[in-house]
Amino acid sequence: GPAAEPVTEAVTAAPVGPDAAPGTSAPVTTAPVTEAVKPAAVQTVLDLPGKGTFTWYLQLAAYANEALARDTAARLAVTYPVLVLAPQPGAKALYRVFVGPLNKAESGTLLNYFRYRGFPDAFVRTAKK
Repeated sequence: GPAAEPVTEAVTAAPVGPDAAPGTSAPVTTAPVTEAVKPAAVQTVLDLPGKGTFTWYLQLAAYANEALARDTAARLAVTYPVLVLAPQPGAKALYRVFVGPLNKAESGTLLNYFRYRGFPDAFVRTAKK
């Protein structure tokens, strides 16, 4: 009877909802999504992790803006292991984007590759822990 009608209306309204929803729900959904996606893809660390032996890292760029650093790193994280190194307390506020950990051969190959691909200031750093 009549009690069922509101339910069917709600159901038929659902397919229309998504069309109307992006305007209203976008602020709600985009914030958690970027929060969830980027930290998973890109780790921000205070120290480059070593593996007990020498570990090579490629510093591609340094940004005063953490969002820029994370954005650059996130684009690379699709293909490479990437870290963002946060500034040390008391040091200049620079967020450095690193590719690694790598072995020595990889670091040399990737250094040339990234210098050619728009990171002319890239250089290799080692970490030993």
